[in-house]
Amino acid sequence: MIIEGTRISVDGFGGRASAYVLSHYHADHRSGLCEGWSRGDLYASGATCGLVEHMDGVAPGRLHPLDPGETVTIDDPQAGAVTVTAIDANHCPGALMLHFDVKGASVLYTGDFRIDDAMRERVARLAPVGLLYVDGTYAETAGRFPPQEEAIDEVVRLAEANAHKDILLAVYTLGKNRVLEAVSRRLGKPVYLPARTLKVYRLLGYGEFVTGDRKATNIRGYMRGYFESYYKMQRSYHDGSAVVIIPTGWAVEGEDRYERDKRYHYVAYSEHCDATERAEFIDIVKPARIVDIT
Repeated sequence: MIIEGTRISVDGFGGRASAYVLSHYHADHRSGLCEGWSRGDLYASGATCGLVEHMDGVAPGRLHPLDPGETVTIDDPQAGAVTVTAIDANHCPGALMLHFDVKGASVLYTGDFRIDDAMRERVARLAPVGLLYVDGTYAETAGRFPPQEEAIDEVVRLAEANAHKDILLAVYTLGKNRVLEAVSRRLGKPVYLPARTLKVYRLLGYGEFVTGDRKATNIRGYMRGYFESYYKMQRSYHDGSAVVIIPTGWAVEGEDRYERDKRYHYVAYSEHCDATERAEFIDIVKPARIVDIT
């Protein structure tokens, strides 16, 4: 996405821009970013820069760490000096919300985010915003998400109640890290992760909570797709020797967007805003215009 009035691209790496900004490392926000990418300067949080360097092979000389609370000035050929301030997005590790000052115009790009008290206080000082690019992932949902702490406690409770079984936890390559850490801490064991996911967690400093040795633990983390297909062919799925816990915002819906299965425990943990939280955020920043992003 090109920020209006500039040639600065956020979460888009296929075209030509004066500079590039990455809000977070999820795949749907870094399309076009690949090994050897060298189109220009790339700004992201320190954690995200580390992943871009070590997972995607982008040269460190292209990367400019920009962490929450920090401001950088980008010299843009269309808008001149554009200041960019990073705000913690309360999403996955390293995720940023970005505030742009474009010739005195206030532009806020949320990326993916979940509102919390610290964010409420920070963005209230930006109001009114001229243009708001806002996450619309759950904009049409009717349900309310519980606080993240409550959802994490529910996951931990389910894990403790099934500590004698294999505990299979749905995770992302990046995201739900707080859930994984809480389960590992409470049960006193690391969580097994496949190689690529394990590398990401270690790069982010979660090494003590994860392992690549399946025999070292009865807690295992897999991507959601594993449980929708391959796992259903396993004996543990049929004989009840394992429990599957799936933290997902879609659990607030009457019917999950994916096939429901009584063998699976869905917990309404989300790193996005629900529709009510999103509306509250918009009310706080008082934008003159809104552009939805997903």
